[in-house]
Amino acid sequence: VFRAGNQRCRAGAKGSRIRSSALQLFPNEGPRATIQHQLLKGRVDALIVISLPPTEEEFDSMLGLGIPIALVGMHHANCSSVAIDDVAGARTATQHLVNLGHKKIGLISGRPDDPFGFSVPQDRRNGFMQVLAESGLEWKPSREVYGDFTMHGASRAMDDLLARPDRPTAIFA
Repeated sequence: VFRAGNQRCRAGAKGSRIRSSALQLFPNEGPRATIQHQLLKGRVDALIVISLPPTEEEFDSMLGLGIPIALVGMHHANCSSVAIDDVAGARTATQHLVNLGHKKIGLISGRPDDPFGFSVPQDRRNGFMQVLAESGLEWKPSREVYGDFTMHGASRAMDDLLARPDRPTAIFA
């Protein structure tokens, strides 16, 4: 379930050492991995959690370690965090396409049934749809293709959209 690596690196001051650990969670059963106190207690000084939001049970487990936790790409009341406002970003990008005169805008989005609870695709889709509605543009579900946040998935989705008879004049991905 856990793969951890330790690395020592030299800091600028007289031979002092900074110890850094990289901890990656890999699920062994089902889509989620669980933090196990006994494997981390005393070995990790802080956690940085990136992109995929933990469940409340996982948050409780991490908070129980009594170490600082920083979140990237999500928020939680008991942790420091930094995240992008994906709704606002999608609104800005889509409004730009509308301002350029595009009326048939396609969407490469993520699956709404994401098993990891990754909110970015849905937040981006919401911002996109808000601008279309506010601009009075017609939305056709045939202009949406699901990608999987990989180069191959994006390429497949773009090919799919561009091969359709009523192809879009612009695409938000």
